[in-house]
Amino acid sequence: MELSGSKALVITVGLFLTFYALLIFGSSFYSYGQQPVSYDQYNNETYGIEIQYPSDWKVDTKNYNENSTRYTTLVAFFSPLNNYKDPFQDFVEIIHDKVPYKANLAGYLDEAINSYKDLKNFHLVSSTTGFSLGGLPAYKLTYTYRDDSVSPPLDEKVNVVGTLGGNDAFFIRYYAQKNSYANYLPIFNKMIESFKTTTGGLNTQEASGPSNPQEIQNTQENPLPTEQGNLKEFQGVSSPAGQGLMSYENQFFGIQKLTYPEGWSVYENETSIQLTSPSKGISPATVRITTYLSENRTLEDFAADDYNYYSSNPNLYAILESKHIKLLGDQPAHLEVVGFVDNQSRVFKDLTILSVKNRLLYVIDYVALDEQYQRYLPVVINLIKSLDLGTSSEVQNNQNISEPPAILSPL
Repeated sequence: MELSGSKALVITVGLFLTFYALLIFGSSFYSYGQQPVSYDQYNNETYGIEIQYPSDWKVDTKNYNENSTRYTTLVAFFSPLNNYKDPFQDFVEIIHDKVPYKANLAGYLDEAINSYKDLKNFHLVSSTTGFSLGGLPAYKLTYTYRDDSVSPPLDEKVNVVGTLGGNDAFFIRYYAQKNSYANYLPIFNKMIESFKTTTGGLNTQEASGPSNPQEIQNTQENPLPTEQGNLKEFQGVSSPAGQGLMSYENQFFGIQKLTYPEGWSVYENETSIQLTSPSKGISPATVRITTYLSENRTLEDFAADDYNYYSSNPNLYAILESKHIKLLGDQPAHLEVVGFVDNQSRVFKDLTILSVKNRLLYVIDYVALDEQYQRYLPVVINLIKSLDLGTSSEVQNNQNISEPPAILSPL
């Protein structure tokens, strides 16, 4: 399964211009601006707000600040993933803020900036109080930071718009990967334009409390959503499974058991589970498990689609292996290994396992640089061999599971 030096060179030469063309023109393929967008209306009568959002975005009304006496997450709108390897769903969230001091717009903006300054690699791109939200005076700020809660870490860009009346305030935040921020920015601007406060939306009475936010510094709460808060209901359980091994299960994703090396980290979100090796001076190995609705499609359907896509794009991929295998309990699966080159001319290998059970498609994926692929391969194979896909009522109730993208490719 190794790429020979000559084969790697051929792939590199053949794909170099293709990947640079993708860098130049790729945004047009994924940009919402290239196709009409339909919108639905979100209304919250309790807090007196309404806003439009793209019809194909997921709506989450869970309050991720439920333990806060100041902040209330009213709603979050999650964009679709570009493909099953997309590590981050761009999203827009609306938060109500019961401001505990006598605020004006300029002071409220300063407090917002100060609350973000502790983020890693924080950089303030711009800020202004000369904006409006729902016909009311508002601030607008943009910043970037490094998110270390995921592996590998992501550089993110955030746009925040906030308005207040008395001690009541709303702020709307748009989170995106830094390199794809522009893709959904027109959508965010459209959402901001559609935002309205209805009767009772903002308290117009004179603000009360201290006149300076520094006076409440000791009781200040962080308005940033925490990774712990977002992941509560998706968490699995790990326990020792012998010398140097851990056993993992997550009924929410239909995983009865999975054995992985001690020292590896497990990251979970609404759509996938990611296991990452310690770096130890080299790039970490990453195994991602994602669950999709299979509808009425079979394993053979998905395997054929994958193979046909790879084989019809020889300038992008080299198929190194393709065969049917069995997982634990004689569960049918399909294995495919392909080689490809990224935009820095680095050669990668991608091992993908597909399996269909209980009307669900499981995608297990291991991607690594060619020179590191073999090093972690025995561990990854043992991890895959230990995977037990059990029957679970919880996974059937997981509303985050969606249909798979049209192409299950490593790009």
